[in-house]
Amino acid sequence: MDYQNITFLLQLPAALYIGLQYENYVTKKNIYKINKYKIQKYNSKNDKIKFQKFKNDFTDIFTSLKDIPKIKYAILSANEIAKITNLENSIEDEDVIEFYQTLKNKVAPNNLINFYNNIQTLKIVKSDNSNIKKIEETMYFCLGNYDNVKNTINIFYNPQNNKDTLHHELFHTSSADRKNKLNGFELNLEHDHLFISIGRGLNEGYTETLCNRYFKTRNEKAYPKLQNLSILIERFYDNPKDMEADYFNACLINLISELSQKMTIEEAVDILVDIDYIDEHPDDQNFYKKTYSKITKLYNKSQKQK
Repeated sequence: MDYQNITFLLQLPAALYIGLQYENYVTKKNIYKINKYKIQKYNSKNDKIKFQKFKNDFTDIFTSLKDIPKIKYAILSANEIAKITNLENSIEDEDVIEFYQTLKNKVAPNNLINFYNNIQTLKIVKSDNSNIKKIEETMYFCLGNYDNVKNTINIFYNPQNNKDTLHHELFHTSSADRKNKLNGFELNLEHDHLFISIGRGLNEGYTETLCNRYFKTRNEKAYPKLQNLSILIERFYDNPKDMEADYFNACLINLISELSQKMTIEEAVDILVDIDYIDEHPDDQNFYKKTYSKITKLYNKSQKQK
């Protein structure tokens, strides 16, 4: 896939460093410790100023690209489709085979290119319970993560179901365009020695939404606010499968393009960055309610204009 049209993303100013990632908690004690740490680490007022500047910069970039057509995805040959549909023959991990068998029944082969590219060298590292103390001490408490640089899934301690965590990380694997440093609807870059993350909130919420749909699970602790917002965003697509295609092809550009057909580019960027803020501040209930209401009003307005 040719991403030459989005090399502008490398010029983005550095965004706020994205800190804690967490999906589930083991005990109430852990919840208290991590939330207390987040309150100490982040200042909502200062963060809002930084995110507002980020909105302005991001809006300027996409406004200059408003006439660029949507990126068209590759069309696979019959031979390439056969390789993808028979992929389980080369996978050794039974849980990954189960995941793939479900995936191929619900996702078109043309949208599984990233899965095919990544699964061939993917490593899965499962940690034992002895790592819990270390994870708590670093305050980077999560049940798992996908490292798209090393193409490795790390699964940490989960007292309930490691398979749910693995599914979530395999969705990240399936939607990671590692060559262009895109992961679903999220872009991660290092620029001027600083870390840039864009679209992470929507990406995590939509990833967990797909986990629930494909595997009939409902993990209330895994990004509940972000899940709700991702479902709202999906309503702007005339066909929900088109949002899936953009996710699996790691195409943030097409997402912005789709939203900007129903609202202004400024509003589309505003939503994306607000969801990132909610990812950073999951306890800011007032901001979440305002964002949910704002997106709902934009959707209702778009329906009246049809």
